[in-house]
Amino acid sequence: MKSPLFHLYTILIIVMFASCSGTKKSSDSKSEKLKSTQLKEEVIKHIKIESDYKLPEKLDYTIKSVTLLDNIFTIEVTYKGGCGDHNFELVFNRMFAKSFPVQASLYLEHTSTNETCSEEITKTLRFFGDNVRHPKNKTVICKVHSFDGKITYNY
Repeated sequence: MKSPLFHLYTILIIVMFASCSGTKKSSDSKSEKLKSTQLKEEVIKHIKIESDYKLPEKLDYTIKSVTLLDNIFTIEVTYKGGCGDHNFELVFNRMFAKSFPVQASLYLEHTSTNETCSEEITKTLRFFGDNVRHPKNKTVICKVHSFDGKITYNY
């Protein structure tokens, strides 16, 4: 016959393993939530092609910086908001200036809905550069409208 002490140790070991496994699941859940949040923040869009794009009369944002690394344009932008939904698209009208290397103008399009706040927001936007590639050249000089500076895109 087994002693009561043996049964007590067996129960303690089972409880200990069960509690460790529960903690791991909770930790995994927190990790998954963090990854999901990071993925939402790190969305990389494609440059929108719009042949008949028309520039708005007034821009409601300021571009602070534009960089290009590994085929991805990164734009840091500030705008007023904080309550509504904001969407940014980088637009290319497929027109290349005849120069060497060729040049392309890009336009940052901003739409907002249900915005009633006026807090200054800074956001980092990312766009794949594939849609700006010229069919015959391996370099395009890109100019983002309302930003001083040009980006040399080699591919």
